[in-house]
Amino acid sequence: MEEEDSTVRKKVSELDDIRVLRKTLLQELVGAAVSKDDEGEERASRLREWLSLRVEQLQVPLNRMGRERAVDLVLDDVLGFGLLERWLRNPDVDQIQVTGPGEVRVTRNGVEFVDEWTFDDDAHLARVIERMVGESRRARTLSSVPPHGFRGTLSDGSLFEATLPPLALASPTLTILLVRSDS
Repeated sequence: MEEEDSTVRKKVSELDDIRVLRKTLLQELVGAAVSKDDEGEERASRLREWLSLRVEQLQVPLNRMGRERAVDLVLDDVLGFGLLERWLRNPDVDQIQVTGPGEVRVTRNGVEFVDEWTFDDDAHLARVIERMVGESRRARTLSSVPPHGFRGTLSDGSLFEATLPPLALASPTLTILLVRSDS
């Protein structure tokens, strides 16, 4: 029992270290020498190189996998849909439901669970929703001015619906129904 408690404490501590490193890197990235003119893979490659170098300079007490996870989280925040990216890329995921910044529910192979990773706050979740709406092939506003509810289709065909306060009573919410091609 004591060994199990120690393992849980170690994992929580490592997750906290990765979260702190992610926030530090995001703050420093604002002034980083990465050209906004770079596109796609070139931009991702330059960002990864800069972030990896910076992680080594910070000498964070994380193993290689923890440092790589922090870099991946920052890249997902900057170039994609943040912590949702790993689930969007996972072919076994059917649905993602975010009921607020502190709860991300994932349905994988028909089994729902709560993700250990959460959004920083309402603003962080709202930025991801706004990016999703902006990049959507077909986004539709569901409420009157100012818009607070959205429904759209992602580039892979997955469907999403999002609400922002005041339509969402407490925090922004987001549901993504992933559409997978049978190949």
